[in-house]
Amino acid sequence: MVQLTGVQNIPSELLDLYRGTLTEKQPDVVSRKRYPYRLPQMQEDCSNYKPDQILQHNRFKTFIANFNAITEATRQRWYAARPPWSSFLWYYNYFIMSGLMDVLGANPEGASVIKSIKHYPFTMLAGAAANINIVIDEIDPTKAMVFPYGAGYKASSGFEPITAWAWVVYPYVVSIAAELVVMKASGVIEANADCSVSVIEYI
Repeated sequence: MVQLTGVQNIPSELLDLYRGTLTEKQPDVVSRKRYPYRLPQMQEDCSNYKPDQILQHNRFKTFIANFNAITEATRQRWYAARPPWSSFLWYYNYFIMSGLMDVLGANPEGASVIKSIKHYPFTMLAGAAANINIVIDEIDPTKAMVFPYGAGYKASSGFEPITAWAWVVYPYVVSIAAELVVMKASGVIEANADCSVSVIEYI
């Protein structure tokens, strides 16, 4: 706990780091240390918490243990991918990213934490299905997943003007390499279709 006098002036380049360690100046002119990974002492019995809140708190503590258990090499790989907006709250980031892994239901090699998510547009050309090469930023293809978005269509008309059928033609992943994703339409399409893929890499 620190008592402050005068105006508190925190350099902008240090603000995120400061907020991860201390509270800003309070009405009682005191700045207190943050304890983001445990309950305040007066709340340790959880008497005022709902069961779901206790469940989330225990889940968070589990991810702290998981993060501390990963190898130094794996951790350094994650640090190297830190985006410029990172809050430096590594346990919190690990908790959120691991939650995303649970939602995806995926089980990639390595720690179940997302390293990066990047999006790449591409066009499925009209006509017979053909491979589409999409150049991407370098990844480890053994620790990545690709999610395509968008689709084309195939139409067919009968003898009557009102008789017509159309069905969706989706792209699918042919292969994933370090700097290349190969996509392909699942059938013949009538017109060019704008699509995109999300490349998700894990540490």
